[in-house]
Amino acid sequence: MLRAFTPFLLSAAVVLAAAYDVNLPYASLALKNGRTLADVTIKSFDHENGKVVVMAGRNLHSLQIELLPDEVAARVLALVPEESKALARDEKAGRKQEQRGQENAKQELKRQTREERQRAAAAKKQADRDNAEAQARTRLIARTKELAREKADYYFRYEYKPGSGSSVVIRQGVTLGEPEEVSGWPGRCRVSGNVGLQFYDSRGSSFSTTVREFEVTVQKNARGIEEVVDFTLK
Repeated sequence: MLRAFTPFLLSAAVVLAAAYDVNLPYASLALKNGRTLADVTIKSFDHENGKVVVMAGRNLHSLQIELLPDEVAARVLALVPEESKALARDEKAGRKQEQRGQENAKQELKRQTREERQRAAAAKKQADRDNAEAQARTRLIARTKELAREKADYYFRYEYKPGSGSSVVIRQGVTLGEPEEVSGWPGRCRVSGNVGLQFYDSRGSSFSTTVREFEVTVQKNARGIEEVVDFTLK
């Protein structure tokens, strides 16, 4: 608290020229902020700025009159001409209004800062959700291609029966398009593709080729793992 009342020397001639002399002596003076001054003389009161000039020992202080005890402040004001007291009241009211304005501005700044932080937090939260969703879509599309190729390779190698049914696939080439998400079904993706097959028909002792189109649908299961839920040969 001492820093708030660091004394500073003033030129008495300058100070008293704009203030009303009161010259009230006190052995000690307990201010409202808890500071106590000893060997005090209240030299003057300036109604323009609401300050009293106080001599405490050898130190000169300039204090707002509101810091003085109420009875001391009343005694100071009683020594001031009525027109000066009216000016002092106006100045005090003006200071209070200014303080209220500053406090309102401070509260408004706090409110704006709080709202800005809330908006920033909401924007970050939304950005995190968007990023997570984008990563999930990227993974789903990548896994759809992987799983579709695995399914097509397995199906056309071991399950598909070309020709007369007594045929063996000896070569195949799978081509996939770009997967697309299924509208209205989150976590589901499908991809179309085709396969070129070369097979040997043992009944006719001949080699043949064919091209078949297919579609694979991939869906996340309850554990969030992608799996093939449909394979359609066209």
